[in-house]
Amino acid sequence: MESTLLIDKIHHEVTPTGERLVARVAKKELWIELEGGRLESNTEGWASFALVPALFHGQEIVLKDQLPPDALWERNRQTLLTQFQSWWGGEVRRVTGTQRPHWTQRWSLRRASRKRALFFSGGVDSFHSLHALRQKGLTPHALIWVEGFDVDHRDTERLAASLTAAREICASHGMALLRVRTNLRRLPFFREVNWEKTFGLALAGIGHLLRDYGQIFITSSFAVCVEIPYGSRWDIDALFSSSRHRIHPFGEGIDRLTKLAAIVDDPLVRKHLRVCWEGASQGLNCGECEKCLRTSLVLHHLGKLGCFPSFAHPVPLEERWARLTPKFAPMLETWWALDPGRLEPPLRGVLKDMFHRSLKATQSIPHDYEAILPTVRSVAAFCNFTDPLPPVEAPERSILTAH
Repeated sequence: MESTLLIDKIHHEVTPTGERLVARVAKKELWIELEGGRLESNTEGWASFALVPALFHGQEIVLKDQLPPDALWERNRQTLLTQFQSWWGGEVRRVTGTQRPHWTQRWSLRRASRKRALFFSGGVDSFHSLHALRQKGLTPHALIWVEGFDVDHRDTERLAASLTAAREICASHGMALLRVRTNLRRLPFFREVNWEKTFGLALAGIGHLLRDYGQIFITSSFAVCVEIPYGSRWDIDALFSSSRHRIHPFGEGIDRLTKLAAIVDDPLVRKHLRVCWEGASQGLNCGECEKCLRTSLVLHHLGKLGCFPSFAHPVPLEERWARLTPKFAPMLETWWALDPGRLEPPLRGVLKDMFHRSLKATQSIPHDYEAILPTVRSVAAFCNFTDPLPPVEAPERSILTAH
């Protein structure tokens, strides 16, 4: 592995539908396309994409013919990577721009635009953030819709229905839609590192490249009480910021059940809620994967499942759960989403069996989950799992695994 991660050949293009930024990163072409807004090339955006991979490989990031990073971003970077290093190891190295700034650039104050943009996937967390921001009088001026992160940018059929939904949501609330397409996750330097560790700075990198939006909101993945080392978390997301682009975590104080209960009566949510990333269906939700079933379970608990056409399925919920054996992390997310002990007997019994099968199939517990072993023991007690718990895996295996 080379000691330098080189980013060069950066250029800006105008396309028939918008704008495009291109750079060569570790000898491979990375591109970002945007419809509905304007892009700007900056060190903070490109370097954000590379930070976590460079950390794990002990590399210095060098941006050819680019300015040194913004002073605030650089201070935040040092704090952020120290935190990452305490979680996952790795070596903290420098970020260097080879272009010398003019003295007016060196000393000028770059203020962040007041225009707000929210990363939006159409799922429970992002729908709740949109709902809560509007209630606070902070309605985003735009939603950022990224193709190429959760769903491959080439999967046009699966993306079509959700893009139509995003456009309708923006039109209903008077917001712009910033449609982003990128090949970032397909590049070798990036894809070999676990997505759960890279996705926060991937979002931040996109935010830094948006020219007209300085207040960027990222929805919290977990509530504050879930202390899992993660690539985006309520206590680190603000450290993705620069002087020109401020990154704001949002929704970290609320669990998934409370979030869904707050938005369940919104007609747009009922029509367009999308949680499915892995199902074979070309619609919004397949109804059979773990995320679809977990959301259906919470909607059932709230008495609202019949109000969501995109979650309709000919097979009863109990039967679909009975044939599912989710991986370790999704199993815990089901536990956090809704305490199964509060469910009626048929579903409670099905989930007991599912938790038992999941623990039985788990060969090792991800290193990042070591701090929440008490929760794992609670799950084991609930489903009468009497075997020894799986061992905690080595940190290196948890880090360099593509998801």
